[in-house]
Amino acid sequence: YQRRVHGDIDSKFFWWTSLIKMGGNDSDEPDIKVITYRNNYHSHQQGDPNASVEDNSLSPKDMTAWQRLLQFIFIFFVIHYFLWPFFVSFILYFLSKIGLFWLAVILVCVYIPKFLDNAHLKHGRPWFWFRTLPIWRYAHLYGRLEVVRLEKLDPAKQYIFGIYPHGILILSRIASYGGLFEKLFPEIDCRVLGATPMFWIPFARDLCLWLGAVDARRSCAEHQLNYRSKEGKPLSLLVYPGGSSEIFFTNPKSKQTILVIRKGFIRLALQHGASLVPTFVFGEKWMYSRWMIPDFIRSFFMRVLKTPLIVFWGRYFSWMPFHGKGVTVVYGHHINVPGKIDSPTDEQVEQYYHKYIEEMKMIWQTYKSKFGYDDDEELVLIDAKEADPFVTKGKPLKHHKIL
Repeated sequence: YQRRVHGDIDSKFFWWTSLIKMGGNDSDEPDIKVITYRNNYHSHQQGDPNASVEDNSLSPKDMTAWQRLLQFIFIFFVIHYFLWPFFVSFILYFLSKIGLFWLAVILVCVYIPKFLDNAHLKHGRPWFWFRTLPIWRYAHLYGRLEVVRLEKLDPAKQYIFGIYPHGILILSRIASYGGLFEKLFPEIDCRVLGATPMFWIPFARDLCLWLGAVDARRSCAEHQLNYRSKEGKPLSLLVYPGGSSEIFFTNPKSKQTILVIRKGFIRLALQHGASLVPTFVFGEKWMYSRWMIPDFIRSFFMRVLKTPLIVFWGRYFSWMPFHGKGVTVVYGHHINVPGKIDSPTDEQVEQYYHKYIEEMKMIWQTYKSKFGYDDDEELVLIDAKEADPFVTKGKPLKHHKIL
């Protein structure tokens, strides 16, 4: 499936079946696989004998007005999930005004049990058909996405993908949709850990569940890792260890890429015998503009309102991202762990943490210049306790520079 696909999403709606079945199953395919949706800032060029490169780039000029409109509506609707309750409330109000109050009541009564079923604390409610729909390609094109796999993974094993940095709105998550993850890692089933408040926003909760998200609390993560299908296959996890703290260090004008370090996912991997997959996200910091709030204002919100404050915007002062230089997700070489360790020591956690960081440094050094970063841009680690806005209260941080 190495060909350029030009705007055939709406005319060939069921192409995703072949997309998922293909890719990654050919034993002759190189370990390095690249799928790109942009015309520049490539990790590997076509013709590279060491990489399989699939070019799906498409210029906006080659898209019809209908396709551009559909792309805008789809992305705007998905990314502004916090508006969904207002939209649905308006529909229910409209039904009651035209004499269909009984229908509005039935719809609410049908939805409430699903809202309260705690699916986010179990195995979620993934909707494979929705997650692999070809319409997600519009998001790939809009975000100028490129995904890079540095090695194939054994589908019989279990993995924890530790993904950095978090970014403001985790735009890198689109790399898991539209069948992309299945092409890179066929037959690996996974769940992504999401912040608890997301699952208490009506209808946005359902979007998260359909896309394979579950609650990020530790007990829920362990529940996923203990699960086995009828065939005995395990679930893997996609984790953003930096969490919400990392949002406040996403600065498009900064020369530093800051990772908020937590080691809980390392300990979790050791306890469950899950291999670690270091995963680096490039370019997301350029997708939004941000107002760097003065210290006294930020401190006021923390001290009086107990709320961390961030002001950011995209196109039209909405959450629609700028195009930037494109988002790139690089899946590094996996790190094997020595089976299950019920109570890993701090030394063992530290040992595998350093292995993880070394792989992340390798990815950064290898690819940063290819994705539009300047030579003097630095990779920085910050301890999670030091990065917590409720602890720092706007005070200066002591960065630990590694590059």
